[in-house]
Amino acid sequence: GTWYDDAWLGLGWVKPLQEAWPQAQDYFKALAENHPDSRLRPEALFKWGETALRLQEHSTARTTLNTLLKDYPASPFTDEALFCKGMIESRERQFVQARKTFNQLNLLYKAKPLADDALFQVGNTYFAQGHYQQALDLWSELLTTYPLTELRPSTQLMMAEANYKDRKSVV
Repeated sequence: GTWYDDAWLGLGWVKPLQEAWPQAQDYFKALAENHPDSRLRPEALFKWGETALRLQEHSTARTTLNTLLKDYPASPFTDEALFCKGMIESRERQFVQARKTFNQLNLLYKAKPLADDALFQVGNTYFAQGHYQQALDLWSELLTTYPLTELRPSTQLMMAEANYKDRKSVV
């Protein structure tokens, strides 16, 4: 990496602070595409994919994140890339694939901060499909495995809604 690579990455990091997401994406993309040997390429790929996801450019996000996961499997951004990939799949209603991605994240990175969020998202995919008992089981596992999770209030709210919908569907 050179000072030039650092400058491109720095410019990309500044743009989101200005709510200039398309420009940030351009900086991350330029670094990733024009400097393939840069030590900063894994981070640029991740930020490009994450920014594309924020801009709802799912095809670009998926391609970029898959490149990161394939080319840099030991990158410190792998867990976050898997999470973003799962979110894309979930948003595109590819719930089975989203569950696989989130479960892979949870299996590989159980001690990392996104593991509880991955379990929450797996529950959300079941909920979105009307499989309320499976969602409840996952969310119960989440609260048992990660008792201090910041997701506790959201999880409890979703559990209450799933219980309500599950009872309503039986009547």
